[in-house]
Amino acid sequence: MGCGHDARNDSEGMTGLLKEFILSGFDVETAIKTVNSALCMQIERERSASVDVLCIDRVNRTAKMYKIGCAETVIKKGDKFDIVLPLSLPAGIIDEINAQPQNRRVQKGDIFIMASDGVTQCGGVFGDWIQNEISEEMSAQDIANKIMNRAVTKWNGAAFDDLTVVAVRIE
Repeated sequence: MGCGHDARNDSEGMTGLLKEFILSGFDVETAIKTVNSALCMQIERERSASVDVLCIDRVNRTAKMYKIGCAETVIKKGDKFDIVLPLSLPAGIIDEINAQPQNRRVQKGDIFIMASDGVTQCGGVFGDWIQNEISEEMSAQDIANKIMNRAVTKWNGAAFDDLTVVAVRIE
């Protein structure tokens, strides 16, 4: 969370830990809770990190979203939009966080758009303005590029926070 060198290092460290736990066989929920505990035990300075994980089961056509202290996710399903909000404060703030996934059924053509708060806070309500930015014909990369370009333009190249966008289209 935050910006600058310390925030980047905290984010990279938390991401590395989370990845290692998952690759070692921990389920995502346990990995998130373990990283949260590690961050809470830091005594030299307060550390926190947002967690925004999307797991797609292509066989069962389901998506699990683990959203801890992060910006909302927008899901485009046909002509409808679904906004998924975080369930907990950032990791490292409190001892017990809600690491339960938010589940959604997915189908071909659904688009998941995840972005950092530097993007979602670049003007207006993210879920509202994004509806005017994307169309069915656009690729996931084109969607991410268009949203990023809007954010960079809105911040005049000097955003207060990091700018990250990921778009995923279900095939």
